[in-house]
Amino acid sequence: MDNFEQSTISRLSALEEKAKHTDNKVDSLLTFLSAMGIIVDPTTQGISDSEQALDYDLPR
Repeated sequence: MDNFEQSTISRLSALEEKAKHTDNKVDSLLTFLSAMGIIVDPTTQGISDSEQALDYDLPR
């Protein structure tokens, strides 16, 4: 393996680590916003589940 290949592999590894770190931050932010009720289900009116969904005993 020459220096160019080693350098490329090293840079790709660093980018992969940054991507994982960014994914964790985004996941944490979305979880927080959902828990606070800021992100809601756009398929229902308001912030609660529909009456039909509340009546489910098992997932469809």
